[in-house]
Amino acid sequence: MMHNKLTKFPSGLLTDKENLTSVNLQHNELTSEGISGAFKGAKKLLSIDVSHNKLRKLPAGVPSSLEMLYADYNEIDSVGAGYLNKLPSLQYLRLSHNKLQDSGLPAGVFNVTSLVELDLSFNKLQSIPEINEGLEQLYLQANEINKFDLTSFCKHVSPLNYSRLKHLRLDANNITHGNMPPESSNCLRQASDIMFE
Repeated sequence: MMHNKLTKFPSGLLTDKENLTSVNLQHNELTSEGISGAFKGAKKLLSIDVSHNKLRKLPAGVPSSLEMLYADYNEIDSVGAGYLNKLPSLQYLRLSHNKLQDSGLPAGVFNVTSLVELDLSFNKLQSIPEINEGLEQLYLQANEINKFDLTSFCKHVSPLNYSRLKHLRLDANNITHGNMPPESSNCLRQASDIMFE
């Protein structure tokens, strides 16, 4: 149902689609109100793509089975506190090219154990949000980040307590490699790719 200029996706449309695993609604004109309740009944849904729409917030009422949520290229400026806690299987979250700001992100909103990949690139963030130590890929390029806070990645650094992050993109921000504190080599010891330029 992509490229159809849809402005809404009616509630209850998926009620009898219990075995549906994927919904692709990208490249439409959907609003947050236009998809309210749209995913009720699809209890086995694993993937939702609502990229390239007019959403101001993440879709409500998505099933807890969800593993992938792609909402790039929208007008999302905040993520509700506890939103991701309701999605214990979510591994991939893409929110690039939105209007996210620090003020729209409650403390620890992305600190959930299931996430493997988080894309927050091309937004208006000024600081690195707190993530879970199990996250492997974090994309923050093209924001307005101006400080490198190690506690975003590691609450406490020890031989057994460190970030599992492998790829970190910070290019096109207001920081350089020189902003990284010396102890970052312990916290980010598994990172094979940290990009500043």
